[in-house]
Amino acid sequence: MFRKLFAKDLDLKYILKKTEQEIEDNIAILQKQMKKYNIISPNKNRAAVANHADEELMSDEAIAMVILLYQQEHVENLLISVYGTVTNDKLRKIFIDMLVRTMKSTDDLMKHVALRGWIGVPPAYRHMPAGTNERIHCGEAACLWDMLTYRYDTLHNTEVMQGIINDADLKLIFAAGIKLLQEQIKQLEKELVYFGLPLPKRPSDITISLNNKDLWEDSHIYRMTLMGMQGAGTLHVRTYKKFSSNHRLRGFIMKLLKQEVEKIHDFILYGKLKGWLHQVPRYGP
Repeated sequence: MFRKLFAKDLDLKYILKKTEQEIEDNIAILQKQMKKYNIISPNKNRAAVANHADEELMSDEAIAMVILLYQQEHVENLLISVYGTVTNDKLRKIFIDMLVRTMKSTDDLMKHVALRGWIGVPPAYRHMPAGTNERIHCGEAACLWDMLTYRYDTLHNTEVMQGIINDADLKLIFAAGIKLLQEQIKQLEKELVYFGLPLPKRPSDITISLNNKDLWEDSHIYRMTLMGMQGAGTLHVRTYKKFSSNHRLRGFIMKLLKQEVEKIHDFILYGKLKGWLHQVPRYGP
């Protein structure tokens, strides 16, 4: 790790030490799972590497930004792993736990690089209402708006689909999802008002049911909904990576993403119980 060779900032050394330990712990967890399922692991690194680098070029800022880039991409990689793990529920839960831990350690590093002034700050959003003490940049403002409009459309679609579902349990799941969406919409609307962002039009309170329900199978509605939930998770990760200056809002996005992956986990369990998921190819004979 860079911290052993070049890092000088004591706080950065401590963060890198924690990051290294987290990576080693994750490696041990994954190696245990690979051994359990008889999967060949990648080759290990060399025992030692000659140091020919110019220490002046490896500043604390450069080290921190390289590690930050790795951590941010690893969060997205873990989310993809959650989506791809359909057969083994315990393994999917392991990836979710890794995702949550990695988000937390990445959040700590982002706070540090912001404190040190090592990360560039995009143009500030300049239409703050009087009395708003927090600040956001234009990218963060756009992400908040996207998060809200995505939920408006998702809420409308979920209400339409709920009206044509036949399965009683799936109806209850959709009802719980609608309630969660409504709660998250209220939270996001509050943030947009607080920062002086224009709110998009809300969907109608009255949803007309489709006439011919025979055209829609519950299994198809289920799979399309699962795809939408996975798309929401991807949107959350992109938003999480863009919230570089407002740490409180980044924590809020972390909470939303955690809720999303946990709901995806439960939704996959239900789909497997009903036999609505497509059969995936098996590894090995």
